[in-house]
Amino acid sequence: YYVFRSSANEEVVVGKDAWLYLTETFTSPVLPDKDLGLIVDRLQNLALSLESSGSKLVFSVVPDKKTVYPEYLPGRLSILEGENLLALRKVVEAGGFDFEFYDLSEYFIDLKQDLMLYSPQDTHWNRYAAYLAYRLLTSGEEVELADKQTYSRAGDLSRLIGLNSVEETWEPVIDFSQASDFSALLFIDSFGEGLLPFFREEFSVVDNHHVMEVCPFSFEYSGKEDFVLVQIAERDLWVLASSYCEL
Repeated sequence: YYVFRSSANEEVVVGKDAWLYLTETFTSPVLPDKDLGLIVDRLQNLALSLESSGSKLVFSVVPDKKTVYPEYLPGRLSILEGENLLALRKVVEAGGFDFEFYDLSEYFIDLKQDLMLYSPQDTHWNRYAAYLAYRLLTSGEEVELADKQTYSRAGDLSRLIGLNSVEETWEPVIDFSQASDFSALLFIDSFGEGLLPFFREEFSVVDNHHVMEVCPFSFEYSGKEDFVLVQIAERDLWVLASSYCEL
């Protein structure tokens, strides 16, 4: 497959220098303004409801690998790079909303010159990128870079095309302080699973649901949540405007 840069599995796009991409990230819809407005309205209503019980709402979109690393895409592909993210950011910045919004694409694009954040044969960020995202989402500030070490993982995209290769990527070397008394409720996807170890180190109670299976806008909250995170991948942003996630 390296010679012909083609994949027998339609779910995988083969890029330059053996970089692999998930085909789904090229076919996700560009959202119209009304859908972007609906997402923001739903988040605002949730933020106001949570605020009445003292809970904080954080919303984050994790960029697809093609958005952070377009330089390895095959030449035949052109992408509307981060179009949904850019449009959503403009909507949020135009109004005074009560939730915190983190589009991680610009942060990661700035950092990628010095750090490996995603790896060639996997869809997802590595543990180091997940740690940086965790610190930003929980503190609201970009943090000083931690020491790092390598670890091995089998790339999910590699498995899809039958290579089952193992690659080395980075994770942080950190010591966590004692867990706080705060509780966290997380609506996350497969990217967000990388955040869980860090939340469990520093929050006394961590409850999590898959954002594609449990809608944060219709969830029955206890009123005891200190920190609520809604995290979704760029390619799945449309879900938050769909009828699945109606109030």
